[in-house]
Amino acid sequence: MGKKDFDLEALVGVPYKRRGRHPSEGLDCAGLAFWCAKGLGIECHENPGHEFQWRNKMEFLPRTVRLQRHDWLLFTQEVFREEDVTIHIGVCVDAQNFIHATSATGQVTMERIVNYPFKRVWRPTL
Repeated sequence: MGKKDFDLEALVGVPYKRRGRHPSEGLDCAGLAFWCAKGLGIECHENPGHEFQWRNKMEFLPRTVRLQRHDWLLFTQEVFREEDVTIHIGVCVDAQNFIHATSATGQVTMERIVNYPFKRVWRPTL
């Protein structure tokens, strides 16, 4: 059984680190998502490449859904005009704001969702 909340705001300011998986060492966007899932009590493999192991703990929702705390925003890039590939992940703090780890800022930051064109939403099923 998962937890109902996790202190997302405490992760703001954690340094960006490519392939980072723990806040004490730094996080990248996948590491941030992994850490948030783990904080909610969702069992997941340490390697985000094994996402199929925890995908059944997430629900795909349309982009138009009312966003909630802990929803994942998936940013995609069209590849070969047929298939979208996820290139970035952020986690909703509320319906207007999300956190994400990016090399552009060098840390986990909180930003307004309206400024970022996400493509898909995953919601943890607790």
